[in-house]
Amino acid sequence: TGKCIECPKGFYSDFTTNNTASNTTIEETEDEDVEDNYANNPIIEEEVKPTLYDTYSPSDIELLFGVVEAETRGCEFDVKCNVVSVIFNRVESPRFKQNTLRDVLLAPNQFSVVNSGAYKTVPVTQDTIDAVEYVFEYGDTAADSLFFESMKSNIHGSYATFVFDDGKQKFYK
Repeated sequence: TGKCIECPKGFYSDFTTNNTASNTTIEETEDEDVEDNYANNPIIEEEVKPTLYDTYSPSDIELLFGVVEAETRGCEFDVKCNVVSVIFNRVESPRFKQNTLRDVLLAPNQFSVVNSGAYKTVPVTQDTIDAVEYVFEYGDTAADSLFFESMKSNIHGSYATFVFDDGKQKFYK
């Protein structure tokens, strides 16, 4: 075990960047020196971004997983990410009265899988969970789109601006 060595009364050690020590009496130290030391060596705290699981309740997350899975059955990861992005974009958009995830997902006549109840019965795949987590962590993949529909449909084209299609869905603002 190491030995503890006490500094002489009234002295402290000031270690500089080259690790050499200089002893100075406390009376000689001015508050400005201490403030300068903090200014030159600030304590950097990383901002911890909340996760999906910190932000939403387990029941809201389960609802989201079910809706995304049912809306994107058999689709690739990027298609799932685009659908998730539309959902999160709606939560953030002033165009929608609903401002919670649950409200957006359960809004009348917005998601066919909610109207049919299909979101309650589909087994959620890891790919869907990964897509939701990806979009939450890294952001929108759907160019701020607020609507999507299958390639066969043309519901949103009459009132929204077409943005892109990903081969499985068409996306609109």
